[in-house]
Amino acid sequence: MELLKNFKGTLLEICKTYEIKSYRACNLLILTSIEGIVRTLGQYLIDKQNLEIDLNQEFNSLDSYLRKISWKPDYEISDTKYKLLTGDWDFKRDNIDPLKNININLKQRLDFLRRRFKEDRDMILHGLESDYGKEWHLFVNFSALEQVYETFEYYMKKYK
Repeated sequence: MELLKNFKGTLLEICKTYEIKSYRACNLLILTSIEGIVRTLGQYLIDKQNLEIDLNQEFNSLDSYLRKISWKPDYEISDTKYKLLTGDWDFKRDNIDPLKNININLKQRLDFLRRRFKEDRDMILHGLESDYGKEWHLFVNFSALEQVYETFEYYMKKYK
């Protein structure tokens, strides 16, 4: 995909650092790639969704970028998958129709990047956490990257 070409070198380096088991470096590269890819996708969607954005407003954090822009609810997803992604599910009370689709926006789709993932990311990138070289960190970060890529791919197909 053309919009991801700027990330090719970093994504290749992620693979190399993983192969040599340099997990801290790999995790850092994944975290920065996620932020860059989300912002690239956001710029694309601002254009495609014809959003009016105040150019004077700053979006320094990924959290404010996702939260403060009025994204259109144009991501179709099954209600079941959305509940599984968010963890917002009460097995005893929720009566989900597994065939029902709902429309969500970019913030809702990537909201996991604003919660616990954000806290862990901030601690690592601000030097407050140094123990992030475990394989389970890789699992969390690769999973997040996969979800971001899946979202990116969805929107590229939707607006081609």
